[in-house]
Amino acid sequence: METSAGSITNCGNLRWMVRLPLGRDPTTGKARNHFEPIRGSKREAQAYLDWYAGLVAVGEPPKETVSHTELQDLAALERKAAKLRKKLLARVESGGRVEPGPLSLTRG
Repeated sequence: METSAGSITNCGNLRWMVRLPLGRDPTTGKARNHFEPIRGSKREAQAYLDWYAGLVAVGEPPKETVSHTELQDLAALERKAAKLRKKLLARVESGGRVEPGPLSLTRG
């Protein structure tokens, strides 16, 4: 595990807040920080911190980042879509028809 200048704070059961200092804003002189909430293990939070710190170290922090939470939500949606796809195929294989529209299945 890499060591980094950031910190990880426990915010409850399997919830962590990752903070990484990004230096000072050149115009205002105020400290800038990157905060990211992580749902998962502390090891996942540390992996995110190490990844983002690596980007900052080479001078390439992402302009627009997708948060860890958004990635988890996307994974959950993909699992749900796979489950619905499997259910749809089972219905079609058992003689059901698929009508136009949002997942409207009819017995045929």
